Amino acid sequence: MDAKYEQLSGFTMSFANLLILLNFSALFLVAFVLWGAIKSTKRQVMSQLNRELLEVRRQIRTSMKGFDRLHDHVTDNHERILKIEVNVASIQDELEFVGSQVKGLLNFNAASNPDSEPVPDEERKPILD
Repeated sequence: MDAKYEQLSGFTMSFANLLILLNFSALFLVAFVLWGAIKSTKRQVMSQLNRELLEVRRQIRTSMKGFDRLHDHVTDNHERILKIEVNVASIQDELEFVGSQVKGLLNFNAASNPDSEPVPDEERKPILD
């Protein structure tokens, strides 16, 4: 009976080894499948992330183009304002010069004709009648 027990015992050990081997191979197969699924998922996530980043880059480029156009408009308007300020200053200088000439002419006319008096407002006539 001991020989039969050793045979059965050897068979049992061999069967246990077979189960261990089967479990390890199943574990290896599951790990391999999971590794492939993880790589596939990673690839999909990276491709989706790449698409999202491309969209963000496109939106940033569009925004920057709009910002550049706005900056150009602001710069143009600033240059126009500076030109207008120069023109206003030039016109003020011309008006001061004309005013001083008119004042000089009025003083000259008043000095040359001492009998003249200023015309009252109600008696004045418009120049362009």
